[in-house]
Amino acid sequence: MFIVHLPGTIRIGGRATVTINGAPATVYWRDERTLVINDTDPRAIVIIERGGVDGDGQPIATFTCGDQVSPETAF
Repeated sequence: MFIVHLPGTIRIGGRATVTINGAPATVYWRDERTLVINDTDPRAIVIIERGGVDGDGQPIATFTCGDQVSPETAF
């Protein structure tokens, strides 16, 4: 499982800079069913929750994804 909070304004085709396990990373929302971490790690989206806010009161979207999927079989 992989869970990440992205800006609430993100849409399909969008990218966001995040920190994963203390390291900077980029998350790309490739299509309605796939997030890609650092352009090499595709993850199947299981749940998208909207309506949350971060510590600064900014809207966020929480993505819950499965384990890494093979690029050959990714959606």
